[in-house]
Amino acid sequence: MVNQSIEEGGDMIGYVLQKEMSNLAKKLYDVGTSDPNEYPQTVIIIDTRQFTEFRRRELLARSKEHTVVNKDGTYYWGILTEKGIVRTDALHSTAGPEDTFGLEIPPVVAFEYKLVEGDEVGIVVNHTEKVVFICSVNGEQDPRIFRAWPKDLSGFQSDYPRAPLLVEKYGDFDLRVMTLLAPIGLGSSYWIIAPGGSGKTWLLVKLLDACLKLSKEDNNIYVMMGYVGDRPEDASQYLEVFRKNKQGHGEFHQAAWNTNPDSQVDVATFVMRRARRLTATGKHVIVLFDSISRTVAAHTASSYATGEGGMIGGGIYRQSLTDMIALLFGTHGSYGKDRSLTIIGTVLSSSDTKKTSESAVDQETSDSSTTGICRLVKIPTLRRPWVSVNEAETFTRFPDGRDFRSAKQKAEMAYVLKWIREDSGSRIAEEAHKRLLGYVRDNPLPKY
Repeated sequence: MVNQSIEEGGDMIGYVLQKEMSNLAKKLYDVGTSDPNEYPQTVIIIDTRQFTEFRRRELLARSKEHTVVNKDGTYYWGILTEKGIVRTDALHSTAGPEDTFGLEIPPVVAFEYKLVEGDEVGIVVNHTEKVVFICSVNGEQDPRIFRAWPKDLSGFQSDYPRAPLLVEKYGDFDLRVMTLLAPIGLGSSYWIIAPGGSGKTWLLVKLLDACLKLSKEDNNIYVMMGYVGDRPEDASQYLEVFRKNKQGHGEFHQAAWNTNPDSQVDVATFVMRRARRLTATGKHVIVLFDSISRTVAAHTASSYATGEGGMIGGGIYRQSLTDMIALLFGTHGSYGKDRSLTIIGTVLSSSDTKKTSESAVDQETSDSSTTGICRLVKIPTLRRPWVSVNEAETFTRFPDGRDFRSAKQKAEMAYVLKWIREDSGSRIAEEAHKRLLGYVRDNPLPKY
């Protein structure tokens, strides 16, 4: 759920934010340096809503001004070990002139915990010993476990999905229509592409609900919802789904349309970095993102865009496609039996706004950056449900030997495709869609 600080005797929950290392520093650090002072600057933010008020660089620069402790006296940072808390020489806060770390985590502490941007940390204040220490990382309290976690996915090979993400199992009409044509696998990059007002948000709300339900059944599934959108009321819909699924495992992060473009990029970047970190620790992470196309447009308008590589149609920098699609949203995949990163996002269709900045994402990258696509169309004469699937352009890729479907699922999909394409030479798309809807009404639950 939306994480906020909780103060009970000074305790707090926050997220880790880190300063970017240079390419040279990364290479040197990856060799295996044992010098804590070479660890990247690491700070704690209370909530990603801070991105809407402060730039990333401001949060990094001003973290020392804020502390967990609001009492007189000198407090030091401690380290949680198997034998208890060990106090360091690094000051957390003091009333004197000495330099303090505040909510910047001292290098020696960050190094010992092997903290990575996106980690959620629990902080405890021991007033008797005057020590502040991190008591948990991503909910894990055993130092032997969280110190052994991989820092990212660089040590794993991404593969096509090995298992299905059964969002259609709860009988939702629209999800059943969609997945009969293009099922979703754990590790998919799955885009819902449509013109404005065709039901992208409608579908994503239902997908969020189904994924949170799945997380109740499987503790290894974790759901992250990122929202960089046009309408503030859309965020209310997503939050309502979280409230309905209180026992689900997930969280929501947002940057509204009227926030600074840098803030929108910061939220998107944080969501994906946290998702990759949680995947590396051994989870099936599902990221639902609204909207991918708007985030790319925000990057072009932000200070992160340098204009390298020139501009493509619609006023988007090619660098924005590289940074946001290839490097950020392109890190999906199945990483063995126990971990996967699934990215399900909405993208504005190029069909109705061919030259706008947001539709450029569809034009330039939808075929090359996805393992599955659900393309929606507007059919004004069709009664609700809103969702009208373009059957011809809704599909999931199944390379040789990489088909996650069961035999029963393959059989049902083959039957449905044959049914809706019967007499295809004379049957218009609307009629094919009506046939598909009719089948789902008669068969609301999967046969597999």
